[in-house]
Amino acid sequence: MLQQTTLARKISDGLYGRLEFDFACNLGHAFSEAYLHGVLMQILASNSNAQDEAIRPSHAVPVLQRRGVAGSGRKREVDFAITSRANETIPLVCIEAKWAGSTHASEENILLDLCRLALVRQAHPEATCLFVLAGGKSAMAKRLSTGVLAPHGGRRPKQLLQSAYDGNQNTYFIRSTVGAASVLDASLRAKVAEKLPEMPTRIVTRLHKPSYVDPPNWGVLAWSVFV
Repeated sequence: MLQQTTLARKISDGLYGRLEFDFACNLGHAFSEAYLHGVLMQILASNSNAQDEAIRPSHAVPVLQRRGVAGSGRKREVDFAITSRANETIPLVCIEAKWAGSTHASEENILLDLCRLALVRQAHPEATCLFVLAGGKSAMAKRLSTGVLAPHGGRRPKQLLQSAYDGNQNTYFIRSTVGAASVLDASLRAKVAEKLPEMPTRIVTRLHKPSYVDPPNWGVLAWSVFV
């Protein structure tokens, strides 16, 4: 499997190039989260070892399931996982992806995606966990400047994701701890908590440097997620 930074760069560069190419071929009407997932699948398939590794779309990672809860409801999944063929319970890579401008790319769903990835990383420290956001330039700007993705929290504002590259990690506390207060809206926290076995204390992310500056039409950003 590719090193984390290399994989993130291939995803962001490959997606951006594909968006420009397909738009030039008059295929912009097909752009959506389903389109995004299809291109991601191609990139992952071309950069994994098919003999030893398996790409698993909509993969139910064991650590995300509610323990001791009866019922046969849908399992909690990540958009993509790569596991070894020998053991599908241990993820090598987990990816969540959203198309900016779609109804699925709400602040609640993005926060939920990041919490899922943080829980996976907490349970599997060696796993590569990536969050990908792509879409039209204006839709990307709007999504990244509203709700928890925009700076908020008073005199010392925080933001869930840092969208301007500086090479540093960004730490956002989901729950208050000794010495660190969370600025996350309590009602939003409660909504997300209902869909997880537990809430991570914090989400640590690092934006991977895009190879382009101020693209004219599309935006693709990829963050690594830590704890």
